[in-house]
Amino acid sequence: MKFTYEKINNIKPALTKLSKLDLRAVEAVKLARLLGKVESELKPLEETQRNMWIKYGEEVESGSYKIKPENYAAFSKEYQELLNSEIDIDTGKIEIKSDIQIDAASVLALSDVVEFAE
Repeated sequence: MKFTYEKINNIKPALTKLSKLDLRAVEAVKLARLLGKVESELKPLEETQRNMWIKYGEEVESGSYKIKPENYAAFSKEYQELLNSEIDIDTGKIEIKSDIQIDAASVLALSDVVEFAE
């Protein structure tokens, strides 16, 4: 399944939240595998983000950077291109039949990778 980095970056917090709930074993394993794939795909994004902060910013504290005003437009353009990049994650939808309580925002974020059974 193809995703943008922006999409999987938005999916990760909801997956993490869902993974902490009391799920059936088969659901928990599938979810853990998917979360592992998402985290693995996000590592290069995080490394590239750090490099961009260094490239376009200035160090304000040890290891902390602020984008220079004159570089903001170039940073924003390059960062948006990065977020719109597509990656392929080998996954199908995970069906969750467990009786759980989860917020609507998480359900919406997970709509491409999780199907909640009634």
